[in-house]
Amino acid sequence: MSNVARLAVPYLADYCAIDVVEESGEVRRVGVVYADPAGAEALLRLDVLQQNDPGQAQGVASVLRTGQSEIYTEVPDSWLASAAGNAEPGLPPHETGPKSAVFVAMVLQEQVLGAISLVSVGSGRRFGPADLALAEALARRCAMAVDNARLYQQLIVERDKAEKASRAKDEFLAVLSHEIRNPLMPIIGWARILKTHKEITGNKVLSEAAQSLERNAQNMVRLVDDCLDITRITERKITIERESIDLNQVAAAAVEAIAELARAKNIEFRVKLAPKALCFLGDRTRLEQVVLNLLTNAIKYTDSGGSISVTSRNVEDEVELLVEDTGTGIAPDFLEQIFEPFRQGTANWLTSESGLGLGLTIARRIVQMHGGRIWAESEGIGRGSRFYLRLPFVSAEATRSDVDLRPATAPAKARPLRILLIEDAEDILALMKLELEWLGYTVLTARDGISGLELAQREAPDLIVSDIKMPGMDGYDLIKELRRIPKLASMPAIALTGFGMKRDTEAALAAGYNAHLCKPVDAKQLSAVIEQLAAKQL
Repeated sequence: MSNVARLAVPYLADYCAIDVVEESGEVRRVGVVYADPAGAEALLRLDVLQQNDPGQAQGVASVLRTGQSEIYTEVPDSWLASAAGNAEPGLPPHETGPKSAVFVAMVLQEQVLGAISLVSVGSGRRFGPADLALAEALARRCAMAVDNARLYQQLIVERDKAEKASRAKDEFLAVLSHEIRNPLMPIIGWARILKTHKEITGNKVLSEAAQSLERNAQNMVRLVDDCLDITRITERKITIERESIDLNQVAAAAVEAIAELARAKNIEFRVKLAPKALCFLGDRTRLEQVVLNLLTNAIKYTDSGGSISVTSRNVEDEVELLVEDTGTGIAPDFLEQIFEPFRQGTANWLTSESGLGLGLTIARRIVQMHGGRIWAESEGIGRGSRFYLRLPFVSAEATRSDVDLRPATAPAKARPLRILLIEDAEDILALMKLELEWLGYTVLTARDGISGLELAQREAPDLIVSDIKMPGMDGYDLIKELRRIPKLASMPAIALTGFGMKRDTEAALAAGYNAHLCKPVDAKQLSAVIEQLAAKQL
């Protein structure tokens, strides 16, 4: 607005003031320019130019109150009298006082947003109808500018609120994930140990109990993962890695992971994979998640004694995976709705199996991010269902990589690796120590970052596995301190935590960890990472 005032003087007047009505009702002068600064003091004392004087019957205060323009081709003598006290010595008041004036309101949608005051002094200009029309046109444009500025400011405020709410939600999800994953780790770990114990395997009731514990704990992990995934996908915070993948390998891995669940329910698996590689570019972990979700749903909605078939093939320029079951089927009206959040294949939620109804939504979003498509077919309730997954085909020759995908073989060791395990949760610490020792490692333990740092300096282990959220010194401060100590600076370290967001992985790696694993983790999975890091040290 100050730029508008500068442009108006001396083109339109010798004096220009612009006042804006704040949303609180207060009037604020945002721009004022004089052609002759020497006469400024006299003009400022004119009653008609006082924007915050509601008792004025003329001038800017009157225009702000009524929204009606005022033009004075010749100013009244009363104005000259109010300026007389400020006249230059030896000159009559009328030679330094105002000669002509225009006051126009800035109005938009019948709301007065401000006013423009134009005064002629030394130039002797007399304002007429054409000047009034020009001033009113300028006021309309200024009103739109003020309104746009307010809208922009409101958008900024709302954006800041939304960002603050988003951060709060992310923090809540991170804490929720951590607080749920932590207690689930010993539940799953001990259930896995118990179900293989000879005294448990020989007792049908106890064996089923141990398997039930593990199965339901894994279901809770899946629900947490689904909640986090749908949030990341919705807010476009998920990234897809691109590498050459064989759909047959993805399907085989998912079938192997779910086979025990199918056996427990007495469901027959029929797998018929294409004889040749069905390659595409994508994220192996994410696509395994999609296929695993399809198989999990098939098992969930197929009764004991039923069957599930998994078939892969090449269809023109796409690779296809078909998961077909003899289960409850899907009503025709629900074939598309099942891919919407919190929707399931039947309208009766109370009689369906547990679940949030997020898995297929996540699966479709992931497939779409790969440039593929996923859909369902069914002849109706009680007649089974078919789920089709198709992805763009890429020839194996075009995507050949030198990466060896075979499982890494642990190098021969002269002595067992000494692992320093730092974890504040006693149940998790005891479980992990036991499992790692069963795998042949020597395990040192610490309950917090401070004692862990002291133990690392004193014992110099081969590798460190540390939690992040700990009392006294957290995992981030711990790794930073380790990297400052010359003899420990290159020691491999794994962050093992309940914080599973992408930003948590990035933060751990940026702090100095060599790898990040999210709880609950299988001891063999942890061992594989330990061996990989240890091999790099040789």
